Amino acid sequence: MKRSVRFFLTILFIIIVVIGNILIMRTSHRWFFKSGTYEKNGIDISMDKEGIIEVEEISFDEKHERICLTLKGIQKGSTKITVSSNENGNIKELSSQQFNVGLFDIITCEGKPGLLDVHVLKLELILLYVYMVFRLWLAIKKEAQKSMYSYTLVTYIGSIFLLSANILGWTLDLIEDGVHNIYLYCVLYDTIDIFMRFSMILSPLVFMLALFLILDNAVLIKKEGKSLNNILGVLLGLFLAGMTVFGAHIYNIFGPLMSNDHRVWLYLSTFVESVIYTLLAYFECMMLGNVFCTLHAQKHVPSFDKDFVIILGCSIRKDGTLTPLLKGRADKALWFAKKQHSETGKELCFVASGGQGSDEVISEAEAIGSYLTQQGIPGERIIIENRSTSTSENMRFSNELIKERMDDARIAFSTTGYHVFRSGNIAHNLGINASGMGSRTKWYFYINAMIREFMANMNIERKKHITSVLIIVTILAIIIQTGYVFDII
Repeated sequence: MKRSVRFFLTILFIIIVVIGNILIMRTSHRWFFKSGTYEKNGIDISMDKEGIIEVEEISFDEKHERICLTLKGIQKGSTKITVSSNENGNIKELSSQQFNVGLFDIITCEGKPGLLDVHVLKLELILLYVYMVFRLWLAIKKEAQKSMYSYTLVTYIGSIFLLSANILGWTLDLIEDGVHNIYLYCVLYDTIDIFMRFSMILSPLVFMLALFLILDNAVLIKKEGKSLNNILGVLLGLFLAGMTVFGAHIYNIFGPLMSNDHRVWLYLSTFVESVIYTLLAYFECMMLGNVFCTLHAQKHVPSFDKDFVIILGCSIRKDGTLTPLLKGRADKALWFAKKQHSETGKELCFVASGGQGSDEVISEAEAIGSYLTQQGIPGERIIIENRSTSTSENMRFSNELIKERMDDARIAFSTTGYHVFRSGNIAHNLGINASGMGSRTKWYFYINAMIREFMANMNIERKKHITSVLIIVTILAIIIQTGYVFDII
């Protein structure tokens, strides 16, 4: 879809929503009046100024002991509406409120903005979020054409999960609840409630992630000494653990302070609760996006037209043979080479990549090369890259050796399933056009590795996530501050 068309549709949608809101707010409002016990047939409605507002309908909510008036603005002005009981000529005032009719005959109550049928607003937000999901889907298709390993895909897919949670939550809310009138700020609380339920479902996984972060960085501090990154990793783990364990109890912590005499604590607790659940939901959606991209990359099979396949190294055994993890990577590359030859008749060269660790008798590349030779691969089709100490160096040094043999070579790489997406992302950032394949590993190792890969991917785009978090916190602060100024909680 062309950019001009998308822009036109976006503007058209905004115009429709704005006009729809004006028409809805102009034509009908529902307002609740607390009344205690009353007789339905003994209710009087009076106004101190006539011709400003018209009462279209009176209904009763016996469960909550309140009266609902459906009002319509007639002309600009202000009037006080009083609801009274009339039992045998004995008139008793139950409730009264000051109403104002402004531009487009929109009604506000005692200067408080945002009183309208919140279900209408939720329906509009559902439509808006459905449209945003559609736009994100188009953006995903466009980004995937550039690279299926782009970390932007994680953000887009995570955002779709976040929007879908709201769409599902509000749709169920509309189906289950009756139509009622409520302050606009309650949409914020409904959203937080959706985030809370979403967060609680995935909180065990986040708690596992938090423990892993704490233990992993504690070991790094012990082995490598105190560094800012390792200390921040421990602090992040503690923060996540604290949010998953204590996040649900924020209300109870501040509850005793929540009274009319402690409005500041009421708004502060609301802000803290909003931040916790919103950030947890954001964090979990990014994790889901990462899992989706990882599984998709793992199952992807490169096209059978490759000239080289890079086998990414990892730890070897003390005797210099391959561990099951590294053997899986080599076997996957061998499978691909055999499959390509049977499909197209084209042979490829293997690049065994990996340096020698302090506890390894030979380099990982030499161990891989030896295994390939044992499997019948001739030496002229094996390239040894034994300098690298990281995935980034694996890709960079291997690409340099490939370029010595062939310009514009078609490259594949083989690694463990959970590692394909991040490896492809690293290659993409280095300007290397390489397509990956993933070997299998044990499920119990896979979970731990997935968490590690997720944190590594988050770290790659940490500036963007920090910016997103700051924007979210700022928006929540503005909303809560607005509520405090207008006293609408």
